[in-house]
Amino acid sequence: RFLDCLPAVKQFRLVPRPKTQAWPSGSELPAPIQDLTGAVANWSAPSDKHRRAFRVWGSFPIYLGSIWLFHLVRTPPTTQAEPPSFLRLLGELVLGVWAYDFVFYWLHLLMHLSPKAWHGHMAHHVLSGGDHRSPGAFLEAEAVVNNSLVDAVLQVSTNIVVQNLPLLGVGKHKLSRLLHNVVVTYLLTEAHAGLDLPWGSHRLCPGVLGGAPRHEAHHHLHRCCFHQFFTYLDDLLGLGPPPGTLVGWE
Repeated sequence: RFLDCLPAVKQFRLVPRPKTQAWPSGSELPAPIQDLTGAVANWSAPSDKHRRAFRVWGSFPIYLGSIWLFHLVRTPPTTQAEPPSFLRLLGELVLGVWAYDFVFYWLHLLMHLSPKAWHGHMAHHVLSGGDHRSPGAFLEAEAVVNNSLVDAVLQVSTNIVVQNLPLLGVGKHKLSRLLHNVVVTYLLTEAHAGLDLPWGSHRLCPGVLGGAPRHEAHHHLHRCCFHQFFTYLDDLLGLGPPPGTLVGWE
């Protein structure tokens, strides 16, 4: 969201946004700070936006705590002495990202088939600037960590399982695990950023990766584009964006 406030980046916004509050100097107050201060000031009667701010700011210590607890029951793998070959590194990275997207696709689809169930996934669909029916509502990167506890556990568990799969018949190299986390984090952030960037994944790999435009459509419509990264299952199942949905977004 700090990147999104830069004047050079605003031109790539998929949905135009209102000007935020400003510091006395005249510069815009970073949106995450606005949300947190508003949430603290209205803690006794928080709005959806304020509850989202608490979830977003609380996600980091909760995530670190969960990793600490996980390491209490499972010792992390040791770092291999030999570096992986380029082909092994590339293969494990690509297969890992694909597997994460494939496994979570079905969990994501099931959560949308029962949107009011115990998983609380619809908290993730809270948009800025209004609800998903409002023409000025928009998606932004903080939605990556705006999840219910159950939803977040499902995502992290999916990643843990995928990271421990011997996708090439051998244990995954630790460097591949590290790069997997970096790439997955970037792709998730990009998908939720609401920015049609020139280096966006949907422009680098058109037709293969959906990027921000498809995920923006998913958060607004709730009935299409269930992939995190790719497009093939949505297209195969007839769950791609409705005709004309992405006009002006791509």
